[in-house]
Amino acid sequence: MQVIETLRQKKTKKIYQHTRNYVNNLYLLVNLYYRPLEKKANTKSQILSKNEIEEIFENLKQITILFAEFLYNIEYLLLTWEKDYKIGEYFLHLKNRMQDLVSFWKSSIFALKKLKELESNQTFSIFTEKIKNNLICEGNSFEEYFLLTQYYPFVLKHYLKKLLLVTDTDHPDHQIMEIFIKDLNLNLSKIYSENYKSKKIEAISHFKNLDLQIENKINLDLDLVQNSKENEIQIDEKENKNDKQKEKKQVINEENKKINENLEENENQNENENKNESENLEENKNQNENQK
Repeated sequence: MQVIETLRQKKTKKIYQHTRNYVNNLYLLVNLYYRPLEKKANTKSQILSKNEIEEIFENLKQITILFAEFLYNIEYLLLTWEKDYKIGEYFLHLKNRMQDLVSFWKSSIFALKKLKELESNQTFSIFTEKIKNNLICEGNSFEEYFLLTQYYPFVLKHYLKKLLLVTDTDHPDHQIMEIFIKDLNLNLSKIYSENYKSKKIEAISHFKNLDLQIENKINLDLDLVQNSKENEIQIDEKENKNDKQKEKKQVINEENKKINENLEENENQNENENKNESENLEENKNQNENQK
């Protein structure tokens, strides 16, 4: 039973991980493209008209909020993990908004076509290129953000099916997830029709590469930690060596100090002895003179 729970947790983490990437992608679309374009609409510096913006970014803000909430719920679930946790209600909420989701995913297809047409628009090209060079974008183009938007539902379905496989058929979530997967699959096949299979392969391939990048990053971080520990050990060893050298030097200094003190003492003693001897000689001399 513990093994099953661990597997369910692992599959849920995958859904969380890719949903987080998706939500970040949506936020970038809103903040870097939608809002600046909307702000310039119907002004002298207009790049796209209000209608064009609404066509390209249909339901973007609403969908961003929807998936941000979905992400928060999954994150909370993972942080407060309990035996036989229930995730089904969150997918049920998505299912109830399926028409909005379908409308948004359809608009991304239109958006890519529209962006192709806008390539000849110099003002728009300058605008998008400037954003692409923004460090936040990491070199991603406007088109790539919409492609990622298209990929996500395929990836969600992919990992949800994996979660379903490790969920007991008696579990309350099982039936809900089955219904959601069927509904999602049906709508995606309608949206992409003959391109459905190729789009699915493209999406899964992209996110598997992303998984690999994340794993490599984790391994790199672990290597950095290991190197850091090794460096700390080397530093500690060096410090210990320096401390020992300092101690040795201190001992030598103390010994030298004692030797110098002894020499000084002997010198003083000899000086006193010489002085006494001189005094004795002088006294003897005086006595001899007196006797004469």
